[in-house]
Amino acid sequence: MSGHDSKYFSTTKKGEIPELKEELNSQYKKDAVKKVIAAMTVGKDVSSLFTDVVNCMQTENLELKKLVYLYLINYAKSQPDLAILAVNTFVKVLLEFKEYATEVDVDFVRRAVRAIGRCAIKLERAAERCISVLLELIKIKVNYVVQEAIIVIKDIFRRYPNTYESIIATLCESLDTLDEPEAKASMIWIIGEYAERIDNADELLESFLETFPEEPSQVQLQLLTATVKLFLKKPTEGPQQMIQTWKSLPDSNEISKDFPAVVVNSVEATLDRLAASNMFFIAKRKHVNQEVLYLSAKIPRGIPFLIELTVAIGVPGLKCAVKSPSTDLAPLFFEAIETLLKGY
Repeated sequence: MSGHDSKYFSTTKKGEIPELKEELNSQYKKDAVKKVIAAMTVGKDVSSLFTDVVNCMQTENLELKKLVYLYLINYAKSQPDLAILAVNTFVKVLLEFKEYATEVDVDFVRRAVRAIGRCAIKLERAAERCISVLLELIKIKVNYVVQEAIIVIKDIFRRYPNTYESIIATLCESLDTLDEPEAKASMIWIIGEYAERIDNADELLESFLETFPEEPSQVQLQLLTATVKLFLKKPTEGPQQMIQTWKSLPDSNEISKDFPAVVVNSVEATLDRLAASNMFFIAKRKHVNQEVLYLSAKIPRGIPFLIELTVAIGVPGLKCAVKSPSTDLAPLFFEAIETLLKGY
């Protein structure tokens, strides 16, 4: 902290709030807001100054506007019912910050977008207005703003399921611009969660599959989960996606094991038995005289697994391969499959 700034953290004097209120309505607004933020930083309740601070937004001074916004962002965390009173200013202010896209301002605007999301999640009555604000921000097509908005919209969708899905088409228009892992994972989650309402959900997921091996685990995990959801919601489209997902996973994410004593006499009966243990059929293909079956499973930790079973009907011997972003639990699947199918 510089010596110049330290003066704003001076000891509280009797009547500090009334004095700050007076200063906020004087020509010394910027210094007054700095004092308010300093008081807020050390845990003092300055919520009674909310209206006076927000009124300071009516200025051409960018630094003062940023100070006011820091105040608003803080109250979006702790008192969203106060912060939402100023939500109508969000679009106007953020559009102004668009013209000042330095590295510092980028971080500042990201925090502001997250504050809008917090308001929506904590205050149901404000959610619709916050969604409208976020859509306005997406329309300005500033990449980092679009990505941050998609991240917070995903959280709003989780808080209010089946409520705001009408905006998905607008979100999908920004698909090609996403290059941050959290934004990609958020968009993939939205596609998987609402796959039955998105006509080209399979094509959208396929665009992510093209770079699957290079994606970070956060994106891979979400893509696996979304692809399983696609199959469950659109059985005619999911199988091909699942096979492609399997092929896209690198070899380092695969563990396989042979079960020479296991004989599969009926594919249908085998699948029924596995389904009873939460291993669900997704797709199958022929390979020479063998059946290759693809299944999905999801353990309590939320990690999805893809399972590939290669069998020759009526002939001893079954090969099981497991692929997942985390293969440390693969032995549990091998043990379960052997127990379920041996002697069956």
